[in-house]
Amino acid sequence: MLELDLIGRKVSIGEREARWLHARATATGGSSLGSRDLATRLAGLDLTQPVQRLALSRPEARALERLLDASAEPPAGLEELQASLADLLARSD
Repeated sequence: MLELDLIGRKVSIGEREARWLHARATATGGSSLGSRDLATRLAGLDLTQPVQRLALSRPEARALERLLDASAEPPAGLEELQASLADLLARSD
């Protein structure tokens, strides 16, 4: 399980979803500094551990939101994450 801290809001996702995010982030890692940082931080996780925690900066959270929005069919386990990012980042604009 991966627990993401989205600028103070915590959302947990499963290992499968975390691997999916890592693969997508790696594929788009050069599109912005936030994307590159997100890909690097996801690559450094040890998903064999029962729980991993990752606090995201605002640029990383925005990169994650763009990654999810650009994906035709993100895994079902990412709906809460996508809704939390949309809510959190809309309030900060």
